[in-house]
Amino acid sequence: MKTFTYCTVLVLTFAAVMPAVAQDRVGPGGLPGVALDPFATADQCDSFDVTLTPFQTSMGYTFGVTPLVQSSKSSVDFYNSLISAQSISRLHKIDGDNNQFGVVFAEFGGSFNGIVGALVDFYPDNPTALSVTRAVAAMNGQNANQSNASFGIGSVDADGNILFRADDYQANGPNPVAGSNIVHVDMESRNCGALNIVSSLGLSDAGAGQFVLSNQGSAHGVPNIGPEALFGSIPHYMGANFDGQLRYGPVSGSIGATTNHRTGTSDHRGAVAYMTRNVPCVAGSNGIAGVLSKSLAGGGATESISIWAVAPDGGAVNGTQTLLTLPATVTDNGTGEVKDNAANENEFDHYHSQTAFRGGVSQVALGVDQAGRLLASAVVYEFGASYDNPINYIAIARVDCDNSLTEWTIVAYTSGGPFADPALSKRIYDADGEEIGRIAEMYEVTGGSPNGPSMSAPMIDSVGNVWFISAVELYKVDQQGVPFSDFDSALIRGIYDPTTFSYELELVMELGQVFLGQESGFEYQIGFMGIADSDSISSGTAFSSNISELAYDGLPAGSDWDTADPRALGGLIVNVDINYDNNGEGGLPDGFFNDPTSSNYDASKPADDSYQVALYIGYVGEETEPCPFDLDGNGAVGPGDVGVVKNSFGCDINLPECAALDFDDNGAVGPGDVGAVKNEFGPCP
Repeated sequence: MKTFTYCTVLVLTFAAVMPAVAQDRVGPGGLPGVALDPFATADQCDSFDVTLTPFQTSMGYTFGVTPLVQSSKSSVDFYNSLISAQSISRLHKIDGDNNQFGVVFAEFGGSFNGIVGALVDFYPDNPTALSVTRAVAAMNGQNANQSNASFGIGSVDADGNILFRADDYQANGPNPVAGSNIVHVDMESRNCGALNIVSSLGLSDAGAGQFVLSNQGSAHGVPNIGPEALFGSIPHYMGANFDGQLRYGPVSGSIGATTNHRTGTSDHRGAVAYMTRNVPCVAGSNGIAGVLSKSLAGGGATESISIWAVAPDGGAVNGTQTLLTLPATVTDNGTGEVKDNAANENEFDHYHSQTAFRGGVSQVALGVDQAGRLLASAVVYEFGASYDNPINYIAIARVDCDNSLTEWTIVAYTSGGPFADPALSKRIYDADGEEIGRIAEMYEVTGGSPNGPSMSAPMIDSVGNVWFISAVELYKVDQQGVPFSDFDSALIRGIYDPTTFSYELELVMELGQVFLGQESGFEYQIGFMGIADSDSISSGTAFSSNISELAYDGLPAGSDWDTADPRALGGLIVNVDINYDNNGEGGLPDGFFNDPTSSNYDASKPADDSYQVALYIGYVGEETEPCPFDLDGNGAVGPGDVGVVKNSFGCDINLPECAALDFDDNGAVGPGDVGAVKNEFGPCP
């Protein structure tokens, strides 16, 4: 377990200093809720345990989910603050049988900006049980109305080092920062008895970190981190500025500048991507980095990804620079869909509007497959790179060093144009190979506000699978057997076939899905999982650093694992709003998730709790026993499953989905089946 300083003279384990306040918790229902106060010294650091709830994807693979860390409460009018960009450490820190990883996000509300981090410990032989140490790493003022800076994430390593960006946007405090600033905070060094306010005076908790860069006249984007474990016990900064330079160096030393990371280009765009793994043809020992770029032959289009080996000082290793440029046509090797880029009208994006300043990191995803081939991926906007373009596809390049071969394919795509049939987009499948939905354009979900984009940045796991959040149309059938379309956002996994270099899509998680909170004992519903803001990609959606690059145990994936194996996921986080069912009649669940801060609030029913959380998804161990009475798939049998049965009263027993609910085998779904479900109340085995 990590140690945190509490006051200036004592060094105690985090659990010994602070009371356990789990983040899967609720109040009596309704405001003010139970989120932690970022301005209270007692809430600066906290220790608690969370437990993963098993659930299955559309293809039948089992993962686990838990609300890992809530944001802080900065306003009396809301349960807690909004979450902006997030990141999870690329590596795990392995100490004997214990694994540790880091998580961080930026939060905001009104004038308030904060940085919240956590170190998470677990044992790979029991991956469902996580021990979390949460810290308010930094904030921008002494109260919710004071702002000395605005923040953007940023990145974190497994030792608790956080890098974030600070500027003076909407600053009203007494000591606002100036220019572009890169700030380092070490969670392990936080004085848990004091606030850590970032201002032009530095950090108020001076021992917790320092400014890496301060008052830069040139705009600098959100930073990435070279982890302490790989860079001589000192974390290193890597980031892009608006002068086309890579800035790099130790967080407590001299910061260099170079343009030799992007040979053959006129400029770069977006945040620097980083992974710790190496490949022979981009030879180095400190990992590989990448960034979107404009090739000299591209006519000004952002149609390339610049790749380089990272030097021990965080810069680029000369001679390793590689330029991956979108070819004239890109084909989905699984479906045959072809995207035409001959006129350079298709460009990589997700870097416009606020993303350079608020995150996330990065637009480019990097990975290595089980054969040691380099993977690099990003989202393409078709027919011009307007900030809110909904016509997108995820392109991915594969570099085979042994054969000097670079190939391209497509992971996912929307319909392909403003006049194309939306139904031409890529399909999503279940375990039987049946279509259950498709990738949709954002305007189909929202009605046009926002218009797009339609998918988050890609995230690559340890074997080359690509995860992303997307607008979707899901094909569903109501309890009377009537088909309908459900337009939502959803977490999707593109399962990698290395033989054909193709991807098949499965549904991992969708809006409205319900899970049991293992610590709270209440069900919660996924209420919001964002992709776009009012005019561009949202900083609160997923970017490439939302996923671990290694397998569940912090090691490279087994060479003989199937790529769909859940062990390949070393963990990912997504920013969601969860609505609990914690305040029905008599304080018991009533089957409603009634958020009083939502426009959908029903004042005739009791108010429940709703929180912004970093939701963690990871491996839960070997397959669990079947749980046939868990009809809503939330990991337990409870009121939600009774609701499924009641809503099916009178359904057509000839339909398989109806017959499956006839637990008493009397030829109809009725009260006897409700009784059968109630007899099974409790967690699934």
